[in-house]
Amino acid sequence: MSYSGPPIAAPRIRARVLRVFDAHEVGTVSAADVARTLFVSQSHLRRLLQRDGISLRRLRDEHLTARAVEALHQGVPITVLALRLGFSDPRAFRRAFKRASSMNVSDGRTYRMVDATVQGSRSCWMAARSTPRS
Repeated sequence: MSYSGPPIAAPRIRARVLRVFDAHEVGTVSAADVARTLFVSQSHLRRLLQRDGISLRRLRDEHLTARAVEALHQGVPITVLALRLGFSDPRAFRRAFKRASSMNVSDGRTYRMVDATVQGSRSCWMAARSTPRS
């Protein structure tokens, strides 16, 4: 009897990688660092993430965007936030935020974090508005 379902490790790999990101200073962890921390090779890490339908870069972008949205809700100035997240300047942060979330930083302030599995959205930061637009 063979197992034909989804790979057992795949759903957990995303959570494990996110924990590695959380344990390191933002922007300082490389693919080699993640693989070494998880005791796998970089190619095996890439395959595990591929099975889960995501790349390390996209997962990193989602993680940074989620952190950015949280900080924006707390009222952290964009200049401070950009430096905190490892960007060279606020413009670089704005471009990365737009690329990763498909919304402007000002729109990011009005979005709230929602579990993607509940809302059916493609990621945790593309969610429902916390305040309606007038």
